[in-house]
Amino acid sequence: MLAPIKTRRLSLLLLVLSWSSVSALAQDWTQWRGPQRDGIVTRFKSPKEWPDALKLKWKVPVGAGHSSPVLVGNRVYLLARQDEQEVIASYDLKSGKQVWRHSYAAEYVVDKAGEQHGKWPRATPLVHQGRVYALGINGRITCLDAKTGKLLWKKDALGNDKTAYPLFGFASSPLFVDGLVIIATGGDKQSGLTAFHAATGEVKWKWSGEYKWPGNGVGYASPVLMNNSGETHLVMLIDTGLMGLSPQNGTVLWRFPFVSTYECANTPVIHDDQLIISDQKLGLLAIRVSKAGTQWEARQVWQRQEIFNYMSSPITQDGLLYGMSFRGKGQYYCVELQSGQIHWRTEGRQGESATVLRSGNELFIQTVDGELIVARASREKFDIIKRYKIADSATWAHPVLFDRHVLVKDANSLLLWGLN
Repeated sequence: MLAPIKTRRLSLLLLVLSWSSVSALAQDWTQWRGPQRDGIVTRFKSPKEWPDALKLKWKVPVGAGHSSPVLVGNRVYLLARQDEQEVIASYDLKSGKQVWRHSYAAEYVVDKAGEQHGKWPRATPLVHQGRVYALGINGRITCLDAKTGKLLWKKDALGNDKTAYPLFGFASSPLFVDGLVIIATGGDKQSGLTAFHAATGEVKWKWSGEYKWPGNGVGYASPVLMNNSGETHLVMLIDTGLMGLSPQNGTVLWRFPFVSTYECANTPVIHDDQLIISDQKLGLLAIRVSKAGTQWEARQVWQRQEIFNYMSSPITQDGLLYGMSFRGKGQYYCVELQSGQIHWRTEGRQGESATVLRSGNELFIQTVDGELIVARASREKFDIIKRYKIADSATWAHPVLFDRHVLVKDANSLLLWGLN
């Protein structure tokens, strides 16, 4: 009788070790678009031959929302809406079971312009040094203990003004830098950025845009960090243009002004000393930030009006930019980063939007209708390897790729897919 028992124990041990090895190899996906906010995945294991279908490991109901899941170790963290509450919850990566749950009432009246996207959260949580930071659709800022879900502090992005929600709700994802959590505050009539002490929630500094409504709202893009000549700039795209600030004190270092036609929703892409941004009227722009004496300046390098990233943020690879343009009811494209030369564009009607990630030389494109496209990064053509159906409902949230798995948030559920 001992042999069967030992065999079962050995099998169990091998199963545990197998999953542990998966988790150990998994890249922590701690925030919006990954560790560097660039959509680049470093620890995904592509197969030599892609399977005909992915295998569903588990699927659990979690609530509605466009907020993307984040992954740290063996825990998944997600912000979603359940009935009239926003819920920040932690889930076990292996089983999908809920570990802890923190909820609060989230009153929010949807503007007519935003009815299609509902009253559920848009911003993706940030997990840093054992804490979860989340921004709800109505401006509720929450800091929780990542292990237990205990509330550590909370704030309100609108302060005392409850009348100026952004038309589509708060959507800019929190960013950590030098002990501070940077959050887009303000509202529909006035843009703003606030730096909170990560440990206490106390305000370190606050920047507010000039009152020039309409066209000076907080926007829906998320801030990024740019290193330029040894200095770190906090880069933010708002309704009145692109700007760089000091993350230490909020001083504006430079501006590239323009009035956004559609409120800005795509994340600026950093390539060396260039920033790639997009707007409906201006198209796709490359902006170079440099120092002239003691002053910083931002100037346009090239422009392509044929391409407009609306809600979809592009990625870079070997001097090329890949993304999805809103033109033609959705077109995938490849552009030379230095010159702006368009290498290829697909035919139109590819969809309303898509999330684009890259692992090595492979692109992972998740469409809003629940399809995952795996393609080779190529300057010659849109080179599709495989297409997979990964959800039966809308998939606005970014997926998480790790080891040989894909973590997906659809309209109301969280799903884990495996390559085998």
